[in-house]
Amino acid sequence: MVEEFEPEQQRPGSNSCLPTAIRAILRYYGRDVTQSQISNWCQEGPDGCVIDLAMDGLCAQDWDVIEPTDGPETEIRQYVNDENEPTPVLVTIKPAFSDVTDHAVAVLGVGKGDSGNEEVTFMDPLTGRIEALNAELFFLQMDNAGQLAFVIQG
Repeated sequence: MVEEFEPEQQRPGSNSCLPTAIRAILRYYGRDVTQSQISNWCQEGPDGCVIDLAMDGLCAQDWDVIEPTDGPETEIRQYVNDENEPTPVLVTIKPAFSDVTDHAVAVLGVGKGDSGNEEVTFMDPLTGRIEALNAELFFLQMDNAGQLAFVIQG
């Protein structure tokens, strides 16, 4: 599991979850970038960001961006639970039967929770806190959002 990850909170009333999650990940890597810089890289508009444009913007800034495509759930588990170098993964989720737009979070780990059930631990830009959700429900919400995820490596 990714340790010592500092949460970030998006501006109240904004749709800035994607750039906020990216900023938290980049700060985890020791890069001090502003929200404004990341918003520009991601081509953020009033309705938020398009994940493909965000990935393109990061690549233009010389960040390596890897999109898990061969079983994203398995790859996410591998990245965040790597014993030697756990890596946060940016994931979009969408609750079932919801008309809200996709929501970006930074996944930090997948494992047994206090209840004994498997949970996904993630940084939620909306609350600015580290949260946990039943893994089955989390991955269902990820499926609802199109299984979109990416890893940033610098």
